[in-house]
Amino acid sequence: GFRRGDLLVLNNRDDPRPGDVLVYQFPGQGVPIVHRLLNVWHTPDGEELLLTKGDNNPGTDEVMYPAGVDYLTREHLVGTVVGYFPLLGYATIAMKEHWWVKFLLFGIFGLTALVSEGRD
Repeated sequence: GFRRGDLLVLNNRDDPRPGDVLVYQFPGQGVPIVHRLLNVWHTPDGEELLLTKGDNNPGTDEVMYPAGVDYLTREHLVGTVVGYFPLLGYATIAMKEHWWVKFLLFGIFGLTALVSEGRD
């Protein structure tokens, strides 16, 4: 499974299939959820209904969905995981959790640009 700090590569153009790992988020929720797609149903009007489950969870994600929501729909999807880079996401986590890291990194990048500009 994925761990905190892994940087996920997402695709949001293909139709999700059972077994795919999805990233989804409900409006107003802070952190997206990364869980596996168990099943897809199509309503008579063509809407896709998706049911997910965490690999280490005993049951489906229905208990995690907001009240009145029984299934995910396309509007909840952020994307399908197609790859990942272990630990690379810690840079963005550090920038979000510690304001000074942003300034430090931008300062380093700026100084590097100035120094390399002078070498030409």
